[in-house]
Amino acid sequence: MIRNVANPSEVEHFLESDPAYEDLNCWTPDGLSLVYSRQAPETRFDLWVLPLAGDRKPHEYLASPFMDVGGRVSPDGRWMAYAGNESGHYEVYVQSFPTPGPRYQVTKGGGFPGRWVNNGRQLTFWEASSRTLQTADVNPGEEFRLGPERTFCARDDDRVAVRTTPDGKRILALFPAEGPAPNSITVVLDWEEELGRD
Repeated sequence: MIRNVANPSEVEHFLESDPAYEDLNCWTPDGLSLVYSRQAPETRFDLWVLPLAGDRKPHEYLASPFMDVGGRVSPDGRWMAYAGNESGHYEVYVQSFPTPGPRYQVTKGGGFPGRWVNNGRQLTFWEASSRTLQTADVNPGEEFRLGPERTFCARDDDRVAVRTTPDGKRILALFPAEGPAPNSITVVLDWEEELGRD
């Protein structure tokens, strides 16, 4: 289901006829497609793309006998970062988008993709062995290559989730609440825009 924020009464439903479990991963940068993980008995989890224009027919991006999840498309629309567990645990990989090509392995000791920052000039990713959020520059060129990785931040045990802002200058961390549970919740819209203001 997609709701029009400008007109909340406008709601469109997608994939209702598909009985498989789906998990939304990201929008493509042009806003014209959704990337999602789809569960299948034969191939476990695969990466799919749902166009929101034209025939709106979903198509498979990547299928393997292993779990392929967490797809993140780069801001220029050229690359897809995702996690696959072919090695026995999740590692971060990058392939070309919208058609997969040669696979580039980002992590070696387990990991999960974070986000593309600085307009896609950097990729952040979790490195499981060191429990750190790493960042590395994307080298220009036709083939995908990353420069040396740098530690962005370490993950404390109390942190539930950590995200970087699109400019790579700030971190949003989710921590367990202290004290009794509140009777209400506050939802902040456009929080990324607020962070960008001085």
